Amino acid sequence: MSRGMLPTPTWSAHWIADQRFANAISEFLDAETEAMDQHIEEIEAHTPFRKKT
Repeated sequence: MSRGMLPTPTWSAHWIADQRFANAISEFLDAETEAMDQHIEEIEAHTPFRKKT
């Protein structure tokens, strides 16, 4: 918000050949997604911008 923009979720798709590494990345991304969703909700609760209708 310091740059006048609200955070926006993004997505990407990757294929990881090593299944063990893919599992580790998946577990991290699950936790990271939850944390980022909570952070976005907190930021949006304090936005100076009008709500979307």
